[in-house]
Amino acid sequence: MAITRLILIFFLLPLFYAGHETTAAAGESGFLSDELDTSGGGLKKGGRPPKSEERSEESPVVDRISPKAERPSQGEKLPPSEIFSRVEPAVVIVVLKFKGEYIGHGSGFLVKPNGYILTNNHVVDVRDFGELASGISYEVVTSEGKSFTPQIIKTDPELDIALLKISGKDLPSLRIGDAGEVKVGEEAFIVGTPIRMEFSRSMISGIVSGFNRDKGRIQTSAVIHGGNSGGPAFNNKGEVIGIAVAVAAGADRKNALIGGQLVDMVTSQEYYGISYLIPINHAKNLLNLMY
Repeated sequence: MAITRLILIFFLLPLFYAGHETTAAAGESGFLSDELDTSGGGLKKGGRPPKSEERSEESPVVDRISPKAERPSQGEKLPPSEIFSRVEPAVVIVVLKFKGEYIGHGSGFLVKPNGYILTNNHVVDVRDFGELASGISYEVVTSEGKSFTPQIIKTDPELDIALLKISGKDLPSLRIGDAGEVKVGEEAFIVGTPIRMEFSRSMISGIVSGFNRDKGRIQTSAVIHGGNSGGPAFNNKGEVIGIAVAVAAGADRKNALIGGQLVDMVTSQEYYGISYLIPINHAKNLLNLMY
């Protein structure tokens, strides 16, 4: 019996290794394997696509991304982690300082490689500071940690949008989408710096919950915190569909017994889970100033 087993092993081993080599070769050619595209394109069925030597200016999510990242084709759905890695280089922090000391911040994003930035008007509006407004200065901090002094090109207080400009060229910038194509139930992602600087460039997600809310805004379940204001909101293709602006808030009137007396009180309340985005289409008038 032992001799019979040895004879079978002797004849079958070459067949096993030949089959293994054939499978491995097919896997390397991409016919039998799903391969992780290390150039940044994600998991590609059947291996890596041929690399193009030319870079299209029509399809980038950002105009400058890391050399390993591959530009997505327009309309390609991306996983959240891929969206973040592609768009994060173009997200900035807009810092307010009083006599050189930090007093607050908001978020913003580059929309042109030559330094144009969109943010909220209320991020750069210092009228509430009164006489102290003259001591307020602005600083834009990029994802690379570089600091710029921005120029305020134009603001729209009614829409709560502002267009800034920093010096530079070949800066990363985002692809503008169409908010009119967004549907209720679709994913929405917001990148910004909520609450404190230590949370810089955080990503939050939710869905599109409704349209034509306060001043024609988009409602989303993604929770917006202070500091997120002015940050970009993306669809699942990595295109900007809106600008983060606020969490929904309201005022409630109620009676309270204080010191033995019934007092009519008005209290403010924030409704977390109901946040608003300014549709990016509303910014077209300001974007036209870039040309």
